[in-house]
Formats: sequence, structure tokens, C-alpha cells
Amino acid sequence: MKKIVCVFFVILLSFSLQGCTGIFGGNNTRNMGEYISTTTDGEKEYFKYEPEWKNGYIEISKESFKLCGEKLDETNLIKTDNDTRVIFRGDANDSFGDSFYSEKEYKYLEAKLFEKLDGCEYFEVIIFKNGDNIYGAVNCYKRASGRSGNLLSNEDLKNSYLLEVENEDIKLTKNLGKTAVLALNQSHYIAYSDKTVYSVDKETDQKIKICDDIWWEGIIGDSGHMEVMFSDEFFVIIANRWTTQLEDFDTLIVGSINGERVETLIDDQKRKY
Repeated sequence: MKKIVCVFFVILLSFSLQGCTGIFGGNNTRNMGEYISTTTDGEKEYFKYEPEWKNGYIEISKESFKLCGEKLDETNLIKTDNDTRVIFRGDANDSFGDSFYSEKEYKYLEAKLFEKLDGCEYFEVIIFKNGDNIYGAVNCYKRASGRSGNLLSNEDLKNSYLLEVENEDIKLTKNLGKTAVLALNQSHYIAYSDKTVYSVDKETDQKIKICDDIWWEGIIGDSGHMEVMFSDEFFVIIANRWTTQLEDFDTLIVGSINGERVETLIDDQKRKY
């Protein structure tokens, strides 16, 4: 009996040490991305990406995207003109605590969200305003994960919605099922489903495949991470996988949210130390 208990304890411990997997839930946080503004030096437009391994800029032109080889003087960069702004964003996490930001006049959206989501206690949300249009998305989860209960992981995704706000009322315009929203603008969104990333037209539901998720982390073996940053027009996927041989491989994909322009600027490239 003692031997059985001992074996069980070892198995349990090995699961718990796999990042945030095992009894702590999943650790594949394919979450809604961070919204940022592009910048300009008066001539060119730039998108700043900030992975832990290498900060840098992507130069945006009508023809292509490219990594900036030279170091840019950030003091000469200003935000590009954009009518879109974030009016509400944050996470609901009954285990770790809710964290929301809102413009003062839109603080009422917090209570409305909990009402519309029928008591869902775990979700992430972002809501934009552009002119008279107020729109956004929410990813709902069955539970929190991680040792501290501070993560919302794709393994625990319950369902997601596109939403609009009219007359101070939230309308859930489309139930996306178990498809996570990673980024969005007024006409399209970047979707994550079945370990694949797509651009989707909100009106027609037409999909354009962006990439496969080669960074999904299992319980044992190679590990990985993927995150998204986006502006009103563009998105960036910053991803990394590391192997049991302690090798790191980086990927950087940039594109338009409508999926018409997508380029892989760093293609699963082995990191040099």
C-alpha cells in the first residue's frame, strides 16, 4: 500500500512540475492579445513587438513588412492617428481576483457583462469605440489555472462571443463556440481553434488560415509559448518553443487582421546565445 501511495505521489508531483499543467490546469494561454498603437517617424510606420527575448520594430509598408535592422530613436516616434480606442478591457477571475480597466463613462459595462454572460466567473474581454460604433469580444473559461490560479488557459475555454454595445446595453452578436478571439477590429477577428490560427470575416464567416500552432505544450516533452499583439489593422504573433535538448526556436509572424497580408519574419529560428 505504501508503495502505491509513493508511486501516486511521484506521478502527481511530476505533473505539477510541468509548468502549470496537471492538477493545476492547462498552461497553453492562447489569450486575447495586447492592443497597441503603431507609430511613425513622419515617413514610415512601425509596429513595436516586445517578446522577452528581443525587443524590436517592424517596418510597415504597402508592399511588405520587414524587421528594422537599425536601432530607432523612440523620441522621434509618435502614435499614428487612429479613431479607435479601448474603452473597457480586463479579466474576470473568481479564483485570483477581477482586474478591469474602463473609461469612466463605460464603467457600467462590468455589471452588464456579468449579467449577459449568465454568471460566468472567468473571462477576458476587450471593447473598442470607433465613432458611434462600440464593439468587442469576450473569451469565457470554465475555471482558472496555474499554481496561483492566475491563468486563463485554452484547455479550459468554454466559449467566446463577439459583442456590440447599443444604448448602454451589450448585445452578444455571435457565439463562436470553443474558438478563442486573439485580436479584432470592426470587420475581422483573429481566431484560434483546433491548434490553428485564422483570420475571420465577421459578416461572412470566411476564414483565411494564418498558421498552425506548433508551440502547444503537452504534459511531457517539448514546451512552447505563443502571444499576440495587435493594432486596429495589424497583428503580430510572437512565439517560442524549447526542446528537451534545451534549444530555443523563435517565430515572428506579422499580418493584417483581414488576413490579406501575412508574412513570417522569423521562421522557427534557433536562438543564438
